[in-house]
Amino acid sequence: MSNLSAHNLTLSIDDRTLCESLDLTLGQGEIWAVLGPNGSGKSTLLRTLAHLQEPAQGEIHLDGERVTTIKREEIARKVGVLFQEIQDPFPITLFEQVLGGRYPHLSRWSQESELDYSLTNDAIVAMGLENLSGHLTHHLSGGERQRTAFATLLAQQPEIYLLDEPLNHLDLPYQMRLLEKIVELSQQQRAVLMVLHDPNVALRWSTHTLLLHGDGRWLSGPSEEIISAENLTELYSHPLNEVNTPQGRFYIPQ
Repeated sequence: MSNLSAHNLTLSIDDRTLCESLDLTLGQGEIWAVLGPNGSGKSTLLRTLAHLQEPAQGEIHLDGERVTTIKREEIARKVGVLFQEIQDPFPITLFEQVLGGRYPHLSRWSQESELDYSLTNDAIVAMGLENLSGHLTHHLSGGERQRTAFATLLAQQPEIYLLDEPLNHLDLPYQMRLLEKIVELSQQQRAVLMVLHDPNVALRWSTHTLLLHGDGRWLSGPSEEIISAENLTELYSHPLNEVNTPQGRFYIPQ
């Protein structure tokens, strides 16, 4: 399985440094949560890790090689990205969109195989979309589009998943379904990094957490250690209290 790493990474917007000298490795089977206030560089980090945006300083390595030396199609076979903004530029069916996840694995002139169709159907079923398979994506709700986008990643079968707010627009049952699928991926030794807003979700569902303050500072490590009332209060500039229950601890704002 592949690994993705950032070395001495600095992210900036205009003259503002968002994150300075970050070292980060997404290891096999790890689930990373990224937390931070609005504008702290969470989406910028994700796009930089996906080699869709250049850092102000530092390097991104995929399997030990600088991503700048790797062909885009090879990166796409190993790294899958879920964006906040879901584009529907053409009228296609849900099935056709999810099938598009297989394109990085096709040669220029090859046709989709039975395996491609099978993986597409499996991904659609995994996200509970089988009854909408023939519907045009333009007609889907926000939550249905989000599930379709994640199903497309499942069909792509990357080894590294970069997810920007994957729970957006999802009702609670589908949030749980997606999070359970992420755990399943980690059990298959895939690596996952997801941008989140809820530290309680991060604490329960991630193995590691990265806190981005948006002023250059960052903190990373095992979620059980990093997510604390003290760290979250400093991160969000608002006091949070820790509440302990038989089901575990969680955090609420004062």
